[in-house]
Amino acid sequence: MLKNYYNPLLCLAFTVLISACGGGGEDAESTPTKAAVTNTAPTISDYTSTYQMVENNALIIDSLTVYDAENDNLTSSFSGDDADLFSFNIATGKLSFKSAPDYETPSDSDLDNRYNVELTISDSELTVTASIEVTIINDISIEITSPVENSNIGGGDTYKVVAKIAEHESGVVTVGVDAQVSINGHSATPIDDSGKYWLLEVENPAKASITAEVIIEGITYSDTISVQGLQPLVSVKEIAVDNTNGFMYLNDQGTRLIVKVNLDGSSSTVIFDPKKYGYSWVSSILLDSTNNRLLAVMDVPKSDGSIWFVKSLVAIDLTTKAHSILSGEHVGTGDLLSNNSGQMALYNEAVLIPDYNNQSLVEVNLLTGNRTTLSSVAIGAGPLLEMPNGLAVNSDNNLAYVSSNSAMLEVDLLTGNRIIIGDNKTGSGTALDSPENLFFDGKNNRLIFSNRGEGITALSLTTKERISLPTPVESRSLGLGDNDSFYTFNYSDNSINTGVLGQDKFEKVIAIKTGQGLQINNGYSIEFSNKSQALFFNSHGVYNFDLLKQTVSNLTTGTSDVVNQIGLALNTDDNSLIIINNSEINEPSLLLVSTEGTKREVITEYSVEDEVNLINPIDVVLDDKNTYAYILDAPNYQNNEAEVNIIQVELATGIKTLISSNATHSGAAFNKPNSISFQSKNKSLLVIQNPSDEKGVDIIEIDIASGERSLIANDIDTRVMSAVNDSLFLEDGTFVIMGWRFIYKVNLTTGVSSLLSSNGVGGGVPFSQLSALSYDSNKNRLFAIDTELKGIFAIDISTGNRSLLVSGN
Repeated sequence: MLKNYYNPLLCLAFTVLISACGGGGEDAESTPTKAAVTNTAPTISDYTSTYQMVENNALIIDSLTVYDAENDNLTSSFSGDDADLFSFNIATGKLSFKSAPDYETPSDSDLDNRYNVELTISDSELTVTASIEVTIINDISIEITSPVENSNIGGGDTYKVVAKIAEHESGVVTVGVDAQVSINGHSATPIDDSGKYWLLEVENPAKASITAEVIIEGITYSDTISVQGLQPLVSVKEIAVDNTNGFMYLNDQGTRLIVKVNLDGSSSTVIFDPKKYGYSWVSSILLDSTNNRLLAVMDVPKSDGSIWFVKSLVAIDLTTKAHSILSGEHVGTGDLLSNNSGQMALYNEAVLIPDYNNQSLVEVNLLTGNRTTLSSVAIGAGPLLEMPNGLAVNSDNNLAYVSSNSAMLEVDLLTGNRIIIGDNKTGSGTALDSPENLFFDGKNNRLIFSNRGEGITALSLTTKERISLPTPVESRSLGLGDNDSFYTFNYSDNSINTGVLGQDKFEKVIAIKTGQGLQINNGYSIEFSNKSQALFFNSHGVYNFDLLKQTVSNLTTGTSDVVNQIGLALNTDDNSLIIINNSEINEPSLLLVSTEGTKREVITEYSVEDEVNLINPIDVVLDDKNTYAYILDAPNYQNNEAEVNIIQVELATGIKTLISSNATHSGAAFNKPNSISFQSKNKSLLVIQNPSDEKGVDIIEIDIASGERSLIANDIDTRVMSAVNDSLFLEDGTFVIMGWRFIYKVNLTTGVSSLLSSNGVGGGVPFSQLSALSYDSNKNRLFAIDTELKGIFAIDISTGNRSLLVSGN
């Protein structure tokens, strides 16, 4: 239809136009005419006909666009079987459910979680209709729980990825073991019959993106994370440089691994893990580039099944990583190497090895494995090789140079004769300070070596003068490359530095860092807070690791009088920390420290009027009601192992009560305990300790009501010895014990123990020196501080896999 309306401007324009066309006499008349406008129907845009959305959400479309060309007043209406369930706001364009739908109890007409509606927009004369179908899907998630987002999974060849499938409301979901679950496009397998956790071993490149997917009822759910795959360094003794291929090989005695690193620092991978084959300590490595292999002297178990090892020469193929024993217990003839040996050097068809204990220089034939002593107490004349370590060879002149204690000796390889070419009496210049990592520089007729506090040092074989060269700070190990380049390991930040001999300019080529913020130098205790998704730990202060931001920061609360914090426990009611403060000035006290403000209070402290006092508290745990703290107190821990007290402190009043001690209560005796845990099921305390015979680990249960003690597990494993640092309970009642490089789990009912994670169980970055342990039941994982790696691990309980969350900052 036509609509008539009056517009003065249009009318004026129309009048002028008629006048101009009419010939223009005075008698001409102009007659205005009303314009006719056609009405058009409204339009709906910025939407699709089908939507899929997760249950428990009301908003369907945030900004559906409704438009009318004539700017008429518009109204909306719904039709269809599910019309009463929808609402629409024309002004904002928001299309919503009146009540958020629930997948488990659908309210659509067909009860199939498919909601159909027709939205009609009208300008009172014309209409437009949009048909929309909304499918509600279950609030299911698939989450990669191991490794952790942005963590470092180390430089191994593979890593076991664990994905958790759950329904948000109930925490569980029915997923059959034949469900379509994939990780990086490959089918995963269920860890158990629950269908909750799924596993797949994937390749471990330097940097990787990992995606897990599950298809349920035709709907795909997925999770993607990014991880780092670099092997962190701890204590590198030797560096073998391969300039031709652009790599260096590191003997990292801190991790007990041989690591391959790009010279530009872009990758750091494990090329050989001795523990994988039952081998142990690697004394020395040497690059044999002619044969594309790395030679290593390491401990290989004796064939008689005993606990003893034999120093053996092992060859590792640099392409395949396959290895073979070139000389050892059953390969080659001659005396076996002693338990301690030094730096290797190639000499014709053999390698030379200083034997530390036998004070000798040994030749090992690379073809036969035969071992021949070239110089020793009985062979050759001259000063003895006292504690020989470093070695370099001048093959053309049949000479070897050996660092022996704080002296440098020259050894005639044909006669075995020895002469001193440098000590603090012979030669001049820089003092010799335990020299090692020797290299012969034939071009300049000199020796280059690391010299502890004196740094890199050059010794002229012509003048015997020693000159200290510019060296990066805290450097000891040394590797030489082409064009006088060198590489050293920096102990202060676990990095590799490079430079040119004689030049005072250095740069880091590899400094593996994970996470952000402050560096972790130590950690006596660690607690996981589900409320704040953070880890709190202490080391002469209280620190926070934010799991979401992956940042370490100082938790500055109250005054700065906390000197030496040993134990720490989390009050889950208010997210506060209960901390043992072993002050160097005052007597020990128990503190309350807020994690969300500046509150710091003394709960209890030493008082001569109290019958019970803290003397040397070493650990603390809270009960399940956050009412009492239980403290493991060992007044004379080192000298009198039997003097141990279990003290209860009421948090509200600070009242201290002696719960149990060898002197006042009966039962199994305390003997140098390490850690205390609370068992809610039995309302008891568990203490782990080393038994008097120092074999394995004992667990003592203390009844809180009576103070009586009972031995519930003993000699758990003789391998753990005295290296136990912490313990805790898992949700299923399993007891966990942590040592320097292992985590055990113990079934307290049967007494059966097994390794949960160690450098031989589970994948990821190897442990170096663990100090504290915590538990996250929501994601079935443990957290542990490693003081040598200066980092925090997340350990997946189902696989023992390790993710390094933060290190090296």
